[in-house]
Order: sequence, then C-alpha cells, then structure tokens
Amino acid sequence: MHGAAHIRAVLGLGCALLSPPGAVGYLGHHGFLAMLRAGGWRGAEVAILDCGDDAGWAWAALRDGMPMVVLRAGGDAARAFPGRVLPQAPPARDLQHWQERRGRGWLEEWAGG
Repeated sequence: MHGAAHIRAVLGLGCALLSPPGAVGYLGHHGFLAMLRAGGWRGAEVAILDCGDDAGWAWAALRDGMPMVVLRAGGDAARAFPGRVLPQAPPARDLQHWQERRGRGWLEEWAGG
C-alpha cells in the first residue's frame, strides 16, 4: 500500500493491507495507520506494517494498536504478541504503479485466484 487510493482499491477484496518493505523507517506506524484510515480502513481487513529488522519500532507499533507487523528477527516480540509478528511478508501484489483509472479488475482477479 502506497497511499489512500490503494487502500480504497482493495477494501472488500479479502486482501491483507501490507506496507512496502521497511516502511516503518520512513512512514512510522502512526503514518501507516493514518494512511489506512484515510483510505477507509476501519479494522476489518488485516493490516501489516513491515518493520524490517527494527524490533524497537515493531514493539512501539504493536503497543500502539498496529494489528500485525513483519519483523525479520521476531524473537521477544513474537513471544510477547503471539500471532501478530510475522518473520516475513506474505505474498503481495505491489500497487506502486497502479492507478485508479485502471479500475479494480485485475486486483479482483488476483485476489480471487
């Protein structure tokens, strides 16, 4: 997810909302949560913030309500937040070059298959 338009495009498709790799370093967890909400996310879909190897940011994000994080070296965080820390990002479709005018057809096809 690179912006609110991406969030709007996938809401209702049953897809997880995954940040770009290492997004916590430049967007922060508050920024990612704000982007999710600006796109209409209300918590029904799984939202995942990629924290790379930064355990400090991952802990802060989880404490402040981020549903899930990717943390490559999960360790203590994975034990403290069971089921909320992933060691790697799940398979994802990068929407960086997707544009609203292209519609949702290929997203729906990808999500369904």
